[in-house]
Amino acid sequence: MSCCNNTYDLGCYNHCQNIEVLLDGINPANDYTFVTSFSGSQIIMLLAVSQNDAGENVLVIDTCGLNENHCYTGQILQNSQPLTIEVDSVVYDCFSFKIVPKAVVYCPPVETNPPEECTPCDAIEQCAPECEQPEVPPDCLTQTQTDDC
Repeated sequence: MSCCNNTYDLGCYNHCQNIEVLLDGINPANDYTFVTSFSGSQIIMLLAVSQNDAGENVLVIDTCGLNENHCYTGQILQNSQPLTIEVDSVVYDCFSFKIVPKAVVYCPPVETNPPEECTPCDAIEQCAPECEQPEVPPDCLTQTQTDDC
């Protein structure tokens, strides 16, 4: 993975919750991957192309194979080329998200008239602040963006 110039925070998600990423020009005929790392090992995930409720093509990151309580930062590649997104005149070349433990539904024991519905805990709203950026290797600070960084 090459150096990240700007990282777009996709937010926090439960374990095994799919992340949908809307980018311009998504073509189902192309191959898309998300390249990240965990504990020093590179992870390359094949992304599915799906349609959201508005009928737009979106990339789907399946988080089931990722560890909980961890922030992932990486690049989305189309046929091995990094994709970018522009938001408020800023071009983002990397994406980050945090996997939080699944929200637990808790219903206290009730002797009579049990509640019809339980509400999930605030696990998602208590998500950690923005993901910390990984340390940039020193040679990335002095070189132009290369695949070595």
